[in-house]
Amino acid sequence: MILDQEAVDAYLEIKDLLADIVSEALKEPLARLVTLAAMTQKIWVQPVPRGYGCKLVSRGSPR
Repeated sequence: MILDQEAVDAYLEIKDLLADIVSEALKEPLARLVTLAAMTQKIWVQPVPRGYGCKLVSRGSPR
């Protein structure tokens, strides 16, 4: 999936919203784990685009 800078910004905002919703909806420790995963993805993607956008890829499951 190729994202321009606007889409990357929206993706990062969605990660914040997801973390907020999950922390309210799930019980511990699952809420903390899902929130941590969302924030980790955000931290990983945030520096990549540098104003140009980026490509999100998935390696899928190992075979």
